[in-house]
Parts: sequence; C-alpha cells; structure tokens
Amino acid sequence: ERAIGTVGVKPSIDAIAEVKVQTNLYSADVGRTQGGVINILTKSGSNQFHGTAYEFGRSDKFDSADFFAKQRPVLKQNQFGGSLGGPLVKGRAFFFGSYEGYRLDAGKNFVEAVPSAAAWARAVPSILALRSGFTAPGATVINGASTNPDLDIVQLQDAQRVTENAFSARFDYRISSNWSAYARVFHDQGD
Repeated sequence: ERAIGTVGVKPSIDAIAEVKVQTNLYSADVGRTQGGVINILTKSGSNQFHGTAYEFGRSDKFDSADFFAKQRPVLKQNQFGGSLGGPLVKGRAFFFGSYEGYRLDAGKNFVEAVPSAAAWARAVPSILALRSGFTAPGATVINGASTNPDLDIVQLQDAQRVTENAFSARFDYRISSNWSAYARVFHDQGD
C-alpha cells in the first residue's frame, strides 16, 4: 500500500513461502519508496499434496496475577489453522489454501493517573469541559494510591472479546515452461 505505507494483505504464517526485505537500492518496480520495502511471497501448490495444522493456546491458569488487579483477569487465547496444497491437473494447474482462526477472551486492567477533584476545581471552563474524557465509565478511584493531591489513580477492569477468521487461496496455471499465471484471494473478518 504505497498510499499509507503499510501492509495491504496479511497472509497466514502457513501461507508464506518467502520474505524479502529491501533497505536501499530499490528496483524500478518499487518506485519512490522511502524507508524499507517488505515483499511477501505466498506459497503455491505442487504435484504432491501437502498440508499443515497448528494450534496455539494460552490460559490465565498459567499467568501470574497482575499486582494492581483486584482479581486475576480471565485469559483464554487460541490461534489455530492449517493449509493444504496440491495439483488440480498434474504438472499444469495447482492450488493452495490456508485458514487461520483467532479467539481471545481476556480481561483488561488499566491503571492510570488522572486529575483529582482539587485539580479540576482550579481548571478554567474550557479545560473543565474535557473532564468526562479523562475517566472511563466504570473506572474507580483507588483511594490513597497517589501522594500528589492533584492526581487520582483510577482503575478500569473490563472484558475484551476478539473473534477473527482469515482465509486465503491461490491458483496457479503453468502455460508453458516460460509462462505461468496465478490468482490469489484473501478474506479476513474479525470483531
């Protein structure tokens, strides 16, 4: 994405064949890029069927408690997926597909310093209008946590849930020993 300088497509780790990082002496196809250029080549199928499967799990049962948390926050994280590639027509047409799922059920624990009631009492009206933006709904003041009379220490504990599914597919067609074509599709949806 030359317009914003970020990755346009984020393929599953199982779908990556090669990563190339260029820091200078760019070829003409890169254009007038500043900084670094990262090219990611995706895998394609072959004359044999190949596949992978993986699972990564994390749980609050293996984490220590946060010093500032009133209780240990919930944490259930799973990242899983797989890939499959092979021939459609031997020696001529190939496919490769991957899936990656991500599930997160986690507790958030934020501890922040915010202006105290004494500090807000001295604020000019234009600054006083910003008061509601300093403390999130549901945040509580931790009494006695601050030694500065102009600051309160507040804590917010809440839940965070993330569900994401990413799919990719690639189809290759070998026209001759010198010519080939491919089509690639990515779909990533999360909430």
